[in-house]
Amino acid sequence: MSKILCPHCGAENPQSLIVTTCHHCRGSLEGAQPTEAPVPPPPVPIAPLPSDLGVPPEEPWQAAPTLPPPSPPEPAPLAPPSPPSLPAAALPRLPDPRSGQDAAKTGACCACSGVLAAVAGLLAIIGLASGLIPLVVIAVLMGLVGAIAGLFALRKRVAAGYYETTADAAPAVGLGDSAQWGVTITARRPMTVGAVSCTLSCQEHAISRGGTSDSHYRKTLFTQTFQLAGGSLQPGQQASFRVPFTIPPDGVPSHRSANNFIEWRLELHAPVPGMCPDIKQKVDLWVAPTVRGELTAGLPDHPSVAAGWMRADRLTGGQAQLGSAWGALQSQDGAMIDQSPAMCAGETRNLYLWVQTGEPIACRGVWAWVGCRIHGSGTDEEIPLMAERLIHEGAVQPGTPVGCPIQVTIPAQGPVSFAGRYVKLEWVARVRFDIPLWFDKRMWVPIIVTPRRLPEPDRG
Repeated sequence: MSKILCPHCGAENPQSLIVTTCHHCRGSLEGAQPTEAPVPPPPVPIAPLPSDLGVPPEEPWQAAPTLPPPSPPEPAPLAPPSPPSLPAAALPRLPDPRSGQDAAKTGACCACSGVLAAVAGLLAIIGLASGLIPLVVIAVLMGLVGAIAGLFALRKRVAAGYYETTADAAPAVGLGDSAQWGVTITARRPMTVGAVSCTLSCQEHAISRGGTSDSHYRKTLFTQTFQLAGGSLQPGQQASFRVPFTIPPDGVPSHRSANNFIEWRLELHAPVPGMCPDIKQKVDLWVAPTVRGELTAGLPDHPSVAAGWMRADRLTGGQAQLGSAWGALQSQDGAMIDQSPAMCAGETRNLYLWVQTGEPIACRGVWAWVGCRIHGSGTDEEIPLMAERLIHEGAVQPGTPVGCPIQVTIPAQGPVSFAGRYVKLEWVARVRFDIPLWFDKRMWVPIIVTPRRLPEPDRG
């Protein structure tokens, strides 16, 4: 941009048609003379490029220095010799850490009960002084809770000062098996143990899961009580109570799932006179789906069940029916009970599922699924054996059976078929008709599963 000189102060200003005053002295730029533009210097001639461009300069060759040989590794320090091990009899007997933990818990519970009672008393005084009846009610409830918790903690502390109990592990049993379970009592003070009673029980237990709370349903299936004689004990003296019991051969094996249970339990109760609390111990048994005993006369070719097992409230079979359609399972290499295949736990059978209808069913296809259906009063569950698969595509016409072969392997631990009041364990082949734009239709074809027969006298 060309510049002009101010005629008043001589300052340089850019030549413009809009700005007519000097930016330095604010004088008029009329008659200002333009400045002389500098003459650019002549261009510098370009030097020719060297011929050795991109070639590194040569350096005189030097031999690589000789490295010294590596030094030998330092020997690892020797570990100090370990002291000779003492025989087990010479080692001092350490106290059981669990007893110390129990004592600490009991002491902490007593301390918390005392603090709760003190806070309740303070709140009661404040409520009575200010006339706040709700505060007094809250204080009374807190005092009751503290008193009950303190009483239980005190009873445990008193019991720990009188005796120590040790219970055996749960024995492995099946239906018809006999076993023993023992409880050992070690006296710390002179004490008397009354008549000992031990109860063997079995119950079905169903849990209905809710949003905020669960509902429990229980029914006793079997109970038996044993009586053992008690006696007097001196400090340091031990008494071992051995409880012999027999699982009935027509009982129901154990079952445990998320919401449905068949529970076997042994409970021991030994009364102790005086201030000392009674001795109570219990153990949960797992009764395997195995059975000992005589064979059922009605099934000579299927040695899987014992006498008394074939009851209407235990096993249900027959053909399944859904409207005009019905289905059945045929066993190709096993026995049949009430037109249903009979299998024992841990057994594998080749079955054939077929479905037939008297009227046409407009469906997109027929699907089959095999497993255990667990339902009743508790939340429903399933144990799948075969994933659902398509066995027929399109509508089902009357008089044309639809079927497929199925190989079924029942788990060795069951469960077995059982129809209780709150818990129902049903092995089925489920047939589902895929109905378009409506609810699907389902049919459950039963499979009867019984305990596994064991030879006498050893398990096979």
